[in-house]
Amino acid sequence: MRRWKMIFCACLVMVLVLEGANSLQAQNISVDSMRVEEDGKAFSLDEFYQIILDHHPLVKQAQFLSPLAQEEIRYARGSFDPKAQAKLKQKVFESKNYYQLFDGYISVPTWVGVDFKAGYESASGINVNPEHYVPDQGLMYAGVSVPIGKGLIMDARRLTLRKAQIGQQMAEADRLKMINKVLLSAAKDYWQWYMAYRNFQVAEEIYELAGDRFEAVRENVLNGEEAPIDSVQALINYQNRSVTLREAEIGFVNASLVISNYLWDAEMNPLQIEGSLYPVYEDLMGGYQSEAFLAKLIEMASISHPDLVKLDAKARQLILDKRWAVESLKPELNVNYNLINEQLSLSNSKGDAVFNNNYKWGFDFSIPIFLRKERAKLKMTKIKMEQVDFDRVHREKEINTEVLTLYNQLVNTAQLLDIQRSMVINYSTMLNGEQQMFNAGESSLFLVNTRESQLLEANQKLLKLEVTLEKDKAQLLWAAGVENLDFFAVQ
Repeated sequence: MRRWKMIFCACLVMVLVLEGANSLQAQNISVDSMRVEEDGKAFSLDEFYQIILDHHPLVKQAQFLSPLAQEEIRYARGSFDPKAQAKLKQKVFESKNYYQLFDGYISVPTWVGVDFKAGYESASGINVNPEHYVPDQGLMYAGVSVPIGKGLIMDARRLTLRKAQIGQQMAEADRLKMINKVLLSAAKDYWQWYMAYRNFQVAEEIYELAGDRFEAVRENVLNGEEAPIDSVQALINYQNRSVTLREAEIGFVNASLVISNYLWDAEMNPLQIEGSLYPVYEDLMGGYQSEAFLAKLIEMASISHPDLVKLDAKARQLILDKRWAVESLKPELNVNYNLINEQLSLSNSKGDAVFNNNYKWGFDFSIPIFLRKERAKLKMTKIKMEQVDFDRVHREKEINTEVLTLYNQLVNTAQLLDIQRSMVINYSTMLNGEQQMFNAGESSLFLVNTRESQLLEANQKLLKLEVTLEKDKAQLLWAAGVENLDFFAVQ
């Protein structure tokens, strides 16, 4: 009776195995449809970066910062543009021309605060104010306005222009910061895509290997060379690998969709990642574990980090504000002198020099009695300068610390990666040995599957370390404020 039970159990196992195999074959495991073709095109990180720099909307938006700052400079230069002006006043009452006054002139401001002016004025009518009397043919004049006190060394026009020129450096720093932020996010997503791709490749390999092993075990069971229970073990392993393959497949598809977020054409139309494109692993920063690399990185960070560039520019703007605040403590004294004559010349009709005759002059003077506004402005500017200095020192220390921390993390990851690569080789050796023993009948399918699982786990950890290393590289360059593509050129 016991013998018949064993035979029945064996038959039941065989039925289950055959049904499980048929069930797996009936499932649509689309390995061939998802596998990257052999003639596919490698899509490197540099190519990915270049597409982003050429067409990504956020990068395009960042590129407007520099032209906008340039227009700010041109706007400030407009304060130095020559200006043509004209005034006409006329009064007619009961058919009588009471007066008609005209004054047209051109004013030319200069960089040193002196304004030149030349014009023509005429007056006619029965009730012209005596101060407006001029010859019948009108009067020409040319003169100059000189700020003797406030405005001689620095004025509002020069202050605005110089701050706008410094603002262009701040805009460039903002542009670099925005682009680097996009590139950092893109690099992280690219390496996630690479890990999903490699996981899918490994899942394909182990799925096919498990399928081949299951077929071989089932054939041996049917031939009576192995126990039926071994085929159940092979079937379970085959089913697990099919689940892993499906998970890896959807992971690769979703990672490809994320990469597509960065792809745009020249007409700003969104693009989808092509099925024939696949990511590649490239060591773009050879020698990054050297002290020379770290020293160069810290040096570049102290010079070109966007945050430090902006703080340096802000400090220079505050220096200009301080100069203007000091200038504002002076009294405002503007001296005006104009040569007047029917025709502008160095002598009049009587032969007298125009500096002795035919001129008008005057001055404007004003000064606040207590200068509270001006003194407060100067004091506030000095406080802001100290704040920026402290902020600069603190931010530079933060950047250096962050760079050192990420560098140490990068070096540690690289060392772990070397160890893990050695472990993968050892696990592979153990699997090959176990497989040979199994083929010779000296081992079991359970041990072969165990060795295979250990190798798979080691490979996954190796892949994770490779991706972590590349992400650490991108994070390190971002922390140093280095524009990724330009930095590689100096290595």
